[in-house]
Amino acid sequence: MSFIPSSQLIHEQLSIHQSYQKQVEDMKKKNLAGSLWEIVKKMSRKKEKKDKWNENYFSEFSQNINFGALQCFSELCTELACNNKITEVNLSRCNINIYQSMELANLVQKNTNIQVLQLAGCNLNSFSLSCIFKSMIDHTGLTHLNLSNNKGFTKTSIDDFCKYVLKGKNPLFEINLSFCNLDNSSLSLILPNLKHLRSLKRFIISLVNLKSSESILALSSAINNYTGNKFLDYLDISWNWITNQGLELLNLALFMSVRHINIRSLNLEYNQLTQDCIVSLETILLKLNIEEINLSKNKLSEFQNQQVLNKKMSKIDLSYNRFEEIPQNFFLNVLSLNLSNNSIKTQGAYQISQVVSSKRVMWMELNLNNNEICTQGFISLIYALRENQRIISISVANNNIKGEGILVYIFNHEQLNLQYLDISYNYLRYDLVYALISMMKECQLKKLVLSKLRQDENDICSGREELIEIKCNNLRQLDFSQNTFMIQSILNSLSKQFNKIEYLNLNDCEINQTNLIDSLSSFLSNTQTLQTLLLARNNLGKMDEKNFKTLNDGFFKNNSIMYLDLSSNKLKIKLLSLIPGLSNCRYLKYLNISNNLIYETKNLIKDFAKLLDNINLQYLDISRNQIGGQTLLYARKKLQKQCRQFPQIKMQNQKLTADDLQIITQIISESYSIKRLELQDNDSLDQMNNIMLIGNNIKIESLSINKILFRYDSFRNLIRIIQENFRNIRFLEISNTLLFQEQLIELFKTIKLIKNLNVFILDYQSFQQKDDKIIDALYSCQNCFLNLKHFSVRKSTLTYSFYVFVSELLRKSQKLIELDLSGNVINKNDFQILCNGLFSNSSVQVLNLKNCRLTDESLIQLIPCLHDHSAIKDIDISQNEISLRFLLQINEIIRNYKTSIKTLKLQNIQIFWDVESIQNELSFINILKNLNHIDLSINYKQNENIIKVLDYFIKIKTLDNIQILTLNNCGIMDDQCQTLANFIKDNKIIREASFIQNNITSKGFKHIFDLILSNKSSLITLNIQKNYIDEQYFQDLTAADIIPLTYFQLLIIDGNNFKRHAQGISLILNRNPRLYIFNNWIDVTEIFAQQIINQYVLFASQLNLNKEVPHYLKQLIIRNTNLSDQFFIWFGSQYFKFPYLEIIDFRGSTKHMTSMSKMHMYIDIINEYLVNYNIQEVCFDQNQAYQLNQFDDGLFKYWLLNLKVFLQNKNQISLSKLEYYGNQIEKVKWGKIGKWLVHLINKSLNIIQSLNYDFRFSSSLHSFTRQSLTKIRIYLIIVSIIEIIKIFIGVGSLQMRMNFKDNLLKCQTTHNLCFQNDLHWGFMGEISIYVTIILAQTIATLFIAIKIRLIATPDYCIQTTEMIRFQRFKFPHKKELWLCILQLIIWFTYLLECRIIGSNMEILAFIKDSQMDIIMGLKNKIIMIISFMTSFLLLKAIFQIYITFKSLLLFISTARTDSANILQSLMLKVQSDHMLNIEYVINNFCPQSGIYIKGKLWNYKQIFQSIHGFVEFAILINLILLAKYRRDLLNEQRVSNMFTSSDVITIISYVFSSIKILMHLYFALLSRPPQLKVSDLNEALLLRRYQKLGNQLQIVKQKPNKEFYQSSLKSISKNSYQDFKFGSNLNSKGDISIVLQKNTINSVDKAIDYIEELIQLPMDPIKCKSMKSIRLNT
Repeated sequence: MSFIPSSQLIHEQLSIHQSYQKQVEDMKKKNLAGSLWEIVKKMSRKKEKKDKWNENYFSEFSQNINFGALQCFSELCTELACNNKITEVNLSRCNINIYQSMELANLVQKNTNIQVLQLAGCNLNSFSLSCIFKSMIDHTGLTHLNLSNNKGFTKTSIDDFCKYVLKGKNPLFEINLSFCNLDNSSLSLILPNLKHLRSLKRFIISLVNLKSSESILALSSAINNYTGNKFLDYLDISWNWITNQGLELLNLALFMSVRHINIRSLNLEYNQLTQDCIVSLETILLKLNIEEINLSKNKLSEFQNQQVLNKKMSKIDLSYNRFEEIPQNFFLNVLSLNLSNNSIKTQGAYQISQVVSSKRVMWMELNLNNNEICTQGFISLIYALRENQRIISISVANNNIKGEGILVYIFNHEQLNLQYLDISYNYLRYDLVYALISMMKECQLKKLVLSKLRQDENDICSGREELIEIKCNNLRQLDFSQNTFMIQSILNSLSKQFNKIEYLNLNDCEINQTNLIDSLSSFLSNTQTLQTLLLARNNLGKMDEKNFKTLNDGFFKNNSIMYLDLSSNKLKIKLLSLIPGLSNCRYLKYLNISNNLIYETKNLIKDFAKLLDNINLQYLDISRNQIGGQTLLYARKKLQKQCRQFPQIKMQNQKLTADDLQIITQIISESYSIKRLELQDNDSLDQMNNIMLIGNNIKIESLSINKILFRYDSFRNLIRIIQENFRNIRFLEISNTLLFQEQLIELFKTIKLIKNLNVFILDYQSFQQKDDKIIDALYSCQNCFLNLKHFSVRKSTLTYSFYVFVSELLRKSQKLIELDLSGNVINKNDFQILCNGLFSNSSVQVLNLKNCRLTDESLIQLIPCLHDHSAIKDIDISQNEISLRFLLQINEIIRNYKTSIKTLKLQNIQIFWDVESIQNELSFINILKNLNHIDLSINYKQNENIIKVLDYFIKIKTLDNIQILTLNNCGIMDDQCQTLANFIKDNKIIREASFIQNNITSKGFKHIFDLILSNKSSLITLNIQKNYIDEQYFQDLTAADIIPLTYFQLLIIDGNNFKRHAQGISLILNRNPRLYIFNNWIDVTEIFAQQIINQYVLFASQLNLNKEVPHYLKQLIIRNTNLSDQFFIWFGSQYFKFPYLEIIDFRGSTKHMTSMSKMHMYIDIINEYLVNYNIQEVCFDQNQAYQLNQFDDGLFKYWLLNLKVFLQNKNQISLSKLEYYGNQIEKVKWGKIGKWLVHLINKSLNIIQSLNYDFRFSSSLHSFTRQSLTKIRIYLIIVSIIEIIKIFIGVGSLQMRMNFKDNLLKCQTTHNLCFQNDLHWGFMGEISIYVTIILAQTIATLFIAIKIRLIATPDYCIQTTEMIRFQRFKFPHKKELWLCILQLIIWFTYLLECRIIGSNMEILAFIKDSQMDIIMGLKNKIIMIISFMTSFLLLKAIFQIYITFKSLLLFISTARTDSANILQSLMLKVQSDHMLNIEYVINNFCPQSGIYIKGKLWNYKQIFQSIHGFVEFAILINLILLAKYRRDLLNEQRVSNMFTSSDVITIISYVFSSIKILMHLYFALLSRPPQLKVSDLNEALLLRRYQKLGNQLQIVKQKPNKEFYQSSLKSISKNSYQDFKFGSNLNSKGDISIVLQKNTINSVDKAIDYIEELIQLPMDPIKCKSMKSIRLNT
């Protein structure tokens, strides 16, 4: 069966589509006039539950985006794009979705002043990464890029990274790709391409697993590039588990480099290197011109190579290894040596002392922390330092050093040159500290670290209370952190003794007591030199008010501190007590108050701004608090009045939301002192806690707030919005947002202003029993509530007074349709009050009392309310304590009276139902007699009782009027399905049955479905999803069992155990064209897949939807099926018939899919006429790009990849699996030779990868081809005719001969070079005509190519400036000119070959006339070669004419409306005629054609070029042989000096044929269609949605004075294809909506006077079933 639609079908499709669009528009207009379409989708931060088919798959392309949050982020990025002061943007560990990444890409592209971009851990997917990479291609300022911990790297994003970042023109200095999902193939692409980025000096790629030989060899290729003048400052490959084997392979690879490698710093930390690899490691170090090496966290114990030990380096880190001792020549020429965390004991310390005392040692820094050095070892080091004046820094923290060692240091300190000494975490008491500091006078020590000292019990306590006097003039930095037991004496000494301390570290010293605070305050008041003070982790929040005042006074009087750290002190709101002092600290520049549990209050908002009164404050760290945007906004206003700039602020982990971004945007726009935007660790930027107004002069009709933490500012915004829109608001919801009592009172007082409120939802609230003010405020709204149609107060804490209010409202209201009190605990008395109101009401139709803990005794009071005048039709009393006795009591009260109830829900009944107890007492239930719908779902705990009840109701014929039966999640078993079947059979009016999530198998399903197949049931819809039904039932069906169904139209069976296709389903669908079966189809046939799609189209076309689209029309799932290219091409042509589809899932079904069908689907789905369709995502296999096929990969790449698979022993495993296993256990054939071959293959693949070009969709090109189709056809016809003319001209040259003998006689008389013209004058005329035709054709082709290039603007892709400049250039590019020359050579055919044949025929005539025996032997050879050459020329001509006219006929016969096939046939025609320039231009936009040979798709171009290459090669061989025989003849005639015009033509033919052969070989091996990745279609859909947002991503927040803030960002316009204006909207968390144009609504009904602005249309209506019937009075 052919899937390619005909032209007639295409016209029918277009007409059907146009009629459908008109029908949809009429439906929308009709529905707008009668219903409240502007109900906003409920905003919830909980993730929506996925269907079973989507449990393990979640794509960001189809997720809901918080529209308001996106607007705030968009405004921030737009402002940053204008700001030329910001140099660093840090958004690390902020969740950046795909829409935000596009805004970020725009920012990067527009603002070239940004130097640092930190995006670590931002959950960037492949599309987001590609957007950012493309924006960097010509960025002139970006120097640092951090993308670590992003798992979105795919083949697509890596290709873009190499193309736009590594090969771009950006000045990147540092790139960080640590902890990203980079596999072997990814690394083999990235690492060798580092050479293209000449500015790169620092490259960090840790935690990516460089274990395999493929990645190790790729790393060696990158390292080998840095020789000569190229150098790399820092290479970090730490934590990559390279192991000994990997290091040995790296050593072998680097050995091939003759020159030294310039890597100045190398980090090999934690690579599981042991002593066994020391030889390889030393060889690598000798190969590198290295200055720093980090080998920490390995298992090394010694070095052996003397050259390595003598190598000059600035720093070597050997910490966390296994060194115990060192030799005398241990790295003597190193400046800094780190041996911390090894196993060095006293003996090792002695050896280090011997090395230190050597005069050859160059050490300046020595780190021996965390070893096992005892006091004697430290003493030996002291004596060694007397001999060595080079070492200025030594660290011996956390060893076993005691007081004796300190005393030795004290006695020798004047003879040491130490400037830095760290003896932290050793056994020292205060008296030793006193002695150490007080007795040092003339030493060079500048910094002394005494952190976390331990008590030495062997020392005698003396002088503990004596004050330390710092006599050393050089000692300026002290670290006493974590010394709680001696901090009192230290502070007393500092406060009472003169000192010149500039740096003081008192972190974690528990400085929160009165005496400590007094000493600290005194020190702060007196010191004149202290510049840095660290007071973190001192629990200052425990201080009382007096101590805060004392500390504040110390800060107030201080005149020296420049850096102050108060972080992690639990200050909370008590920080306000320190603000006066901090604001008057004269020289304070850097203040750190992070991690202090500070939260936003009214006082903080007001007083925090005083902190910024300090005019010298330049940097403020408020990270890890909860200081919101209002605090910053108030500070901004205050600074504006003072005409001052905002200081640099670090806001890491501030729990900022999107609405805070708007305030930050305002601050950035006005402050030029902020250089860095530090918002890292704020993972709530995609959420909102405020109400944002979009656009100017807005009118709000619908307001929905859900799960917002109402801060002061957000609540004030809510009140103001209600006050300003009291005439317009009709819908008001405040759910999951707890309001305080004062807020509730103010809210009700504001609501009373609303004139026409139709819907009011106030869920999850609390009305206190003793607070009458709330009830009074509620009563003040009574007049407003009289217009209510829907009133909902769910899951709240309600009082008796509230129910009295509701009762009075019911008595007075004549418009209320729905009352929802579900989830509230209602006692008997409260329910009696409520029933009194219901009894008097005649308008309520829907009553929801679900989960109200109602009992039989309470519910009996409801029965009198169901009188004849009652309008109640739907009652939900689910999840209450109802027994079957309740039905008896109802019968006694109602008796023979009829009720108006049509729908009754009894879900999740809380009391056990005993049917046998009422069977003799209950023979008829009046309340159930008129029911149309009964719902007994979620009663799985009493499964048997529910079935018995249902069976009993059937017997007494109580449910004869039921049309909808719902028994979801009731635990129904197979043996109970007979009861359901009996009910369905006996009930003649039932239309719908739902048995979702039960325990039904095929056996039980047979009982039900046999009735449907035999037309014994009136069911229209059967929903039996999420059961245990398999395909066995349908497999047993035969054609005789199936008849046309009278009523049945829809069967929903997804979520069952269907594993494969059953033939019975096809038989059912064949006999019933109107029937649709919805399922997650797995492992079906292609014919059946087509049948399912046709059934879907027929079913959907019969529906007239005016409400929510059901889920079975939103999804189309065909998985794990072998679908061909023809199927996907056909599916794309049918797409216009799927207006309701949102998700199309073909995962597991695209193994045989090539770019040809991908492009057809892309062009058909991304159609400018279908822009308003709802499609969100088409799901393909994520590893589909790794499937090998010669059509997409090209022959050469296909062969290389197969060779690579063969070498890696993965013949039967896909490349995606190959990468996984390659990281675990590597087995490569042929050992090291095989590994090198794999490396060479990867290099070749990198070269081939650079020749790739991506598929692009261009609506302008499609329009151009449709409009100019006639002209294009005429031109192609002319080109085809020219091909025939060229053949005739060539044949004509055979008849134009000259006499060979005359030329021969002329040359026999001379011995010099004899040139003779043997060309006929007619041939000269022919060649003139021939060249003229070819030149004209080439110029015309070039002109057309340039015109197409200017027209073909790509849609739905991010274009760089360079791309746009290239596309808009009005003159030929260099490559296009070269293609013209190549095109001339290719088209110059037939004529020269025919002339050479003619000249040889002249030779044959000469031989025949001469009758010389000596040359008669050449005659037969020449005849044979001429015959072969003529045959090949004839073959070439026939083949060329065949493909030329066949492609022409195919193009002419293609329908004008079929864009994909037009472009495909045009591309085929261009390729067959060798129009290289046009092919070069349209290559990116056209699908390429292919032919199946033995089940594999081959590219037509591969076949064309292979045949042409073979023919040209054969012709070249014949030309060479003819020239040889011609020369032999001349030699025999003794005229070897003869040279004719035919010889010149022969030489030209040699050159032309050689060029043609190389070109044909190149195209045959490397020709590929444009690359279309599996995600490109979804990315295009995403970009289309993004572009539709247009300029509505502009936020204008109202101020109290009703002035609008105008940001400078408005000067920057967004790229958009916006065709209509966007109106007002009100957004909070989770709101996604689109807006209709105003003029499309005004024409609906002129009598509607309240619709003045644009109506907001939600993508999905509210899910709550109780909100279905909302209506407005017209």
